Amino acid sequence: MTRILFCLFLLSLIITSQAAETVIVENAHLRMAFNTKPVPTLREMAKKPSGSNLIANVASPLFVLQVLQANGSTSLVESLQAKRGSVEVTPVAGGQRILLIFDGLGPTGDLEVSLEGRLDDAVPFVRWSIMVENPGQLQIVAVRFPYVVAVPMIGSPSDDFLIGPALPGVMIENPDKNWPAQYSISWKFPGDQSAQFCAYQDLTSGVYLASMDTVGYGRSLNISKRNRSYVLYQEYQLASAPSAQWKSPYETALGVTSGPWQQTADLYKRWAVRQSWCAKTLAQRDDIPAFWKQGACIHTCEVRTYDEHRLCNGSYYPKVLGHMRSLRDRIGGPVVPMLPGWENFRRWTAGAYFPVFDADQAKGVLGQLRQDGLRPFFYLSGLYYTFQNEGRDSDDVPGWKRYADAFVIDAMARGPKTYVLDESTPDKKNVWKRHCYGFCPAAPGAKPFFCSVIDQLHALGVDIVQMDQTTSGAGDACFSASHGHAPGRGVYQSQAFRELLAEMRRHGQSLSPEFMLTHEEPHEELIPYVDAFHTREYRERWWYHGAPGARSIPLFTYLYHEYAIAYGGEGPSASAAKNPATVRDMAVNLVTGKTPAVSVWSNQKAMAEAHEDQIRMLRNHMGLLKTDAQRFLVLGRMLHPLEFAVSSVTFQIGKGPFEERAVLTSSWQSPEGLVGHCFVNIADQKQSLDLSLDTRGAADWAKADIDVYRALSADRKALYRSVALPRRYTLDLEPLEAAFIVIRPAK
Repeated sequence: MTRILFCLFLLSLIITSQAAETVIVENAHLRMAFNTKPVPTLREMAKKPSGSNLIANVASPLFVLQVLQANGSTSLVESLQAKRGSVEVTPVAGGQRILLIFDGLGPTGDLEVSLEGRLDDAVPFVRWSIMVENPGQLQIVAVRFPYVVAVPMIGSPSDDFLIGPALPGVMIENPDKNWPAQYSISWKFPGDQSAQFCAYQDLTSGVYLASMDTVGYGRSLNISKRNRSYVLYQEYQLASAPSAQWKSPYETALGVTSGPWQQTADLYKRWAVRQSWCAKTLAQRDDIPAFWKQGACIHTCEVRTYDEHRLCNGSYYPKVLGHMRSLRDRIGGPVVPMLPGWENFRRWTAGAYFPVFDADQAKGVLGQLRQDGLRPFFYLSGLYYTFQNEGRDSDDVPGWKRYADAFVIDAMARGPKTYVLDESTPDKKNVWKRHCYGFCPAAPGAKPFFCSVIDQLHALGVDIVQMDQTTSGAGDACFSASHGHAPGRGVYQSQAFRELLAEMRRHGQSLSPEFMLTHEEPHEELIPYVDAFHTREYRERWWYHGAPGARSIPLFTYLYHEYAIAYGGEGPSASAAKNPATVRDMAVNLVTGKTPAVSVWSNQKAMAEAHEDQIRMLRNHMGLLKTDAQRFLVLGRMLHPLEFAVSSVTFQIGKGPFEERAVLTSSWQSPEGLVGHCFVNIADQKQSLDLSLDTRGAADWAKADIDVYRALSADRKALYRSVALPRRYTLDLEPLEAAFIVIRPAK
């Protein structure tokens, strides 16, 4: 009876509000208020119970359509231009339904747009879809929705931050100070969008925006700074052919959030872990070789040598085995040699890979490496096929005509699209350019070509292969009419790429049970299709971490560590000089749960000369992976980190100082349900930490046993037995020391 009365009361409010100029939709977490006249606009969005309005005090559109004109220019159609509009809110089981209709849009007034949303009782966001009635079949190329104009600051601007899915993840601190006016950022898929949400917030309140695409459509998340506001929107990228009706192929979420970035990520993760890419955890997956799950160090060491002009002058193959054995002994753990420059022509020459460089020696050395437990690892240059190398070690590269039918077709030239990788020096005195075509993954010839590459690598003894330079997570838009897809951009770009990876992996596994396929940079959709990801949380002020005020966060790791294994990129560069920033980078790989990595590229002697601090941090990493910590750092779920006071240290990274906590930390839950805390001192001074040890909400044990592992000893020391949590403990760390604390239920 109480429920019925409440529903009648709610219905009366709805009827009253429909007659008014404001319509409100709300639950215990979120309040949204829409103005109804002259057309609907979002007047208020607030996180309850704080009640702080996150919407800027300006009339702003709820959606924007981008229309391609006959002359090639684009025009914008937005909700504020509608001649008529309406808002309707109705109760439904477990929540409320919102319907907004806008008509009289477009140059002829025959466009109609409807927005449908659902606010469930238990969540702080509305799930939205959009439909466009387009009887005149205007060429709509993009739909920006949801579209929200937020306040210029949330409380004190110094506490504001942005969260973005820039591959490993990025946080942009104090955009009010760090971003110039009109600055904008876009995380695209295909592109650098590894997951599907972003946020503008502080610890008390903020805007949460997410896509909920399970297929892999073209899309983007966007944030831009206006004079007195921030604009956030999700963009659907439409296929080339116009249609009389278009409906969003997936829902989006717009709502509120608060807390540290991990708390916002929790909102997204509740949806993400129910998707197909999280069908199995790493502990459940038996298709990934066991040796990789133990955690080997990836060492990037080129097989070519160069003179003072950076021209290839010889082979390093005769020294590779001794080099790798020496590194393995120094760091006290297994090594996987990643060997750039293996290609027939110069490094990164794509497609025409065989016969490999220094073929006479290569096969023998690669066999010796395997016999010694050093599994060789080669990168493929993605979907490219080189036809010309310009500058150093230049060549015209033959063979591409054989595969021309499988290349991406350019929209304008109606021939194969060309791609240029330019690694020339800024002054252009040292020219290095690679000119390529690119495979369309949907083309009939793509799978046979890449499987043939795997065949030839297997014959050499190489069964670990990376799909490199495909950081977008999909193929390029292709205008061929003979590849089995509609010309232009479309969902086939991601679907066909995943199918290509799946076929490469199946083929490789049919040749060797230890075959592995890795991918440069992470994408959630690719988790089931690869064995591991190459990630770079440690890289600051660079590429996807290059926006003003940006710093790396382990966002993808927090979302997916228990589902997707990753290694620490090509690795920080070893050097003879004392370099605290390099040691810090190695520590980031440790604390974010990556398998270790270190590089020398063509400066091969740098590994033997590496500063002892760098070796110490690699030994820390390998040492902890020999203990129970491996179950957490390789296979575990990342939790909210412990909070404790510690001093800061300053590094020189990029063009200026970079401040970091002297002790890096992370918290984990193992597949068995135990809880662990990792600590790495990256300073040259001893650190004493006053800790309050708990399970971060992952377990509720009446009593617990607590042990600590010191990285270099690998011995377990019992700290407490059968104690209540939280438990105070002072952890002392020597300079550059790492430790791992494990909490388990008391016996």
